[in-house]
Amino acid sequence: SPFDCWLAERGLATFDLRSLVLAGGMPRAGTSTVVSNLGASAAAAGRRVLVVDANFRRPRLASIMGGDDAAAGLGDVLTGAADVDAVVHQHESGCCWIGAGTPESRIVERLGTAAIDKLLAAVSDRFDLVIFDAPPAVVAGDALSLAGRVDAAALVVQAGEEERGLVSRLVRQFA
Repeated sequence: SPFDCWLAERGLATFDLRSLVLAGGMPRAGTSTVVSNLGASAAAAGRRVLVVDANFRRPRLASIMGGDDAAAGLGDVLTGAADVDAVVHQHESGCCWIGAGTPESRIVERLGTAAIDKLLAAVSDRFDLVIFDAPPAVVAGDALSLAGRVDAAALVVQAGEEERGLVSRLVRQFA
């Protein structure tokens, strides 16, 4: 499948990868689109997939998936205001998604806490793969906080749009 090829090109074994964070290098890199397409591709390959909007600064994933970016979501789960089951939605592509959450619940500092570990444990029996959509790495350290709690991280950049030195520096930060 295209998903298996994508993983193989990056040296990742599909059976080892259970959680992944994708972050753009710069704003408008298309990370949310890549996350939604990757989720749909993995679902088409027969995997049970959950995509999660962890971009508390400029959430977009819910609107891409046909929902409301200001509805209850990840932030509400991390603050304890909502249960995971209440914020998981099914997309027509076959993958499930969680939006960023209500504006007042989007507290960036919670992304690097044990609350993410608790979320991953809560969904691990229902999903084969959890993909987080993080804000641009050059703007915030949110993606780095998440990267330490998931199996892999990937940087999304626009070819010819971002400076090679910046991309190299961001890659070193994730290593």
